[in-house]
Amino acid sequence: MAHTGFPLTITGTTGRTLQDPRGAVHPDQIGQPTFTGNPDCWIYNPLNANCGPYSGTVAFAEQALGTFGNVGVGSLRAPGYFNWDFGVGKKFLMTESRYVDFRAEFFNVTNTPSFSPPDRGFTPTSRTFGQITGTVSPPRIIEFALKLHF
Repeated sequence: MAHTGFPLTITGTTGRTLQDPRGAVHPDQIGQPTFTGNPDCWIYNPLNANCGPYSGTVAFAEQALGTFGNVGVGSLRAPGYFNWDFGVGKKFLMTESRYVDFRAEFFNVTNTPSFSPPDRGFTPTSRTFGQITGTVSPPRIIEFALKLHF
């Protein structure tokens, strides 16, 4: 199974709209987000030490006091997802009614990591904004089974 990433909505600092808790709060988008492809720094954030010397553009700013911000709902994408499971089996006949069944199953056979969405909470002081901290699929799992039918 493979698909593109799910839509992401960036959220902003609460209390800036002066209408809390009415509606979602979003920051202002002031540039094009830079996607580094690095899970420690998926969306470039100059405050994130994991972004290193990479020079990206700052794409978000705190919304003006009394406004909701201009970032759209689902305007960015999370990392894509890829998973391939594989299984093979063979029956070995002993007699007409008895046989041994052997199976080998491989889950996530390519051992491709599928990352969870990055931190979407933007604040001017957030060091973790844009950082991915987990995966949504397990690593490769291999199972062998041997069954005697009688």
